Amino acid sequence: QYESDGTKELIFSQDDFCPGSTGDCHIYIEQIIMNDSKLYIENDKRPVVLHLIKPSESNSIFKLSSNALICGVDEGQRECNRKPERLIIMSDQTPGNPAKETSCGISSLSLELGNESIPYGFILLKDGSVELTSPTNINGAIWARNICANSNELEISVPDNFMESVYDLWGWKDLEFAGLGRSMSRTIRGSGYDTFKRY
Repeated sequence: QYESDGTKELIFSQDDFCPGSTGDCHIYIEQIIMNDSKLYIENDKRPVVLHLIKPSESNSIFKLSSNALICGVDEGQRECNRKPERLIIMSDQTPGNPAKETSCGISSLSLELGNESIPYGFILLKDGSVELTSPTNINGAIWARNICANSNELEISVPDNFMESVYDLWGWKDLEFAGLGRSMSRTIRGSGYDTFKRY
């Protein structure tokens, strides 16, 4: 932990959290409340998955103010490495705590963010919501049940070859998952062509 100009800076060192140099690293978090803090996660050797978990009957909060920061960095650095495919933020449903109503404001799990609190990353909240507390920019992607803008603007910049990088890094090919959005396939069935949509 460091402090610079009154701002607390935390570093998740690869040696402490993700020793070794192969495979992906998984970190489980039950609550995040960051106002003016910065969290740097070393992920140049191993890509990192942050699991936001909400145990049954808990009141877990995941909130990043517009002055907070979470990003991946290279070892020993304190500058975002601009590799969103190497920092995945996802939600986990714990046993006995199935997803409930997921409309904005009453989602079973909500990640609040604003400004550039997660400037580079891939946010995967399949049973949760992303709540914007101010105009927000992110380089990467958001895949969530709900994106609740709350009258704020959201700008998502997808880097060149981003999905291809995700596809290769996370082995989607081995899972037979295209991972590139909607695709069209044509094949012959009977006497004519049929078109199939795949997501």
